[in-house]
Amino acid sequence: MPQRTVILIFIVPPIFLLENYKNFFKKFFPKLLTALLLSAIIFIRKEMEAMTKEQEILKHMELLGISREEAEQLWEDDHSEEVLPEVAEMERKAKKIKRYEKSDKPRKPSSKERKVDPDKKHLINCIRVLLEGLHAEVEPLTNERDLHFTYNGASFSIILTRHRAPKQ
Repeated sequence: MPQRTVILIFIVPPIFLLENYKNFFKKFFPKLLTALLLSAIIFIRKEMEAMTKEQEILKHMELLGISREEAEQLWEDDHSEEVLPEVAEMERKAKKIKRYEKSDKPRKPSSKERKVDPDKKHLINCIRVLLEGLHAEVEPLTNERDLHFTYNGASFSIILTRHRAPKQ
């Protein structure tokens, strides 16, 4: 297969004619580069489509290091319009999969009442009393889990977590 070289030519006005050449490059260079890359991709794709069956088979044999029979089978699979039963089955299963995108409907607020842990509440109150004895500015308690306070000008917080009992 003959090797081909693609030469890209940039057509840019002389920079010294532009008063503000930095803005030119900020505005037009990304668009120009994108257009040139797309042109090169289209050119290469058309060249690949123009390859004959024999050329593609030889290319597969060379690149993948496979036998001629395997390369012919690969070419047949690539250019076949037949839908294999395994692929059809996978598509059917994929359609049944539940999707978890965010719905447009707002969620209903939970009617479940949050239980207050009396042990945690007692411990947080004891820590609060201790901190007040150290002349810390303790913020009002919002729940039995968090405790926020300021000591010597620095802000601190304590989060109390109750761990589950180990399994027997």
